[in-house]
Amino acid sequence: MMSTRTAIFKEMKDGIYQGVYVHTDGYINYTGKLLNQYYKGNNKIDYIIKQKYPIHSLGQSEKLINFNTQRTLAMERNVDGFMKYTTTCYDRPTIKYMYFKAESIEEIRNMQYLTYDEHDKLQGFMVEDEFIPYRGSDNNGYLYLQDQSGLWYVSYMKNDKGDMSIFKPLNQVLKRLS
Repeated sequence: MMSTRTAIFKEMKDGIYQGVYVHTDGYINYTGKLLNQYYKGNNKIDYIIKQKYPIHSLGQSEKLINFNTQRTLAMERNVDGFMKYTTTCYDRPTIKYMYFKAESIEEIRNMQYLTYDEHDKLQGFMVEDEFIPYRGSDNNGYLYLQDQSGLWYVSYMKNDKGDMSIFKPLNQVLKRLS
């Protein structure tokens, strides 16, 4: 597995975007294909996002298992070569829950989304007397977004400066790659 980091977002009914961090296999030929094939409906990705928990690797099933304690199960692949289960490698007592929020697609694309904990508290750090919120991630090569109708979109790094492309329909990007 490659450590191609990504974030996966879902447009919620209130128009806010919520998302989760995914540590490995974020590239289009894995996570993109997996989302397009197994996460077309709205419920599966919603379930993962509502866990408010960082993901190690996305799998066919939204069931979250621990990569460290269930390694044999975590390494199982389905007939298409994708991981069967969505994994985390974090033990809940030792890491904060973490999820992302954005008010617009442009906030996501420009890595301006914010990080929250399980109590919906904005995360960040202090510089002198000023609170600076954690914003985005400069090491995501891909960003995925599902709109309210269930359609998937992808944005990817387009240059060495870290600029992200506009969001494009994932199914169209996948057709061009095949």
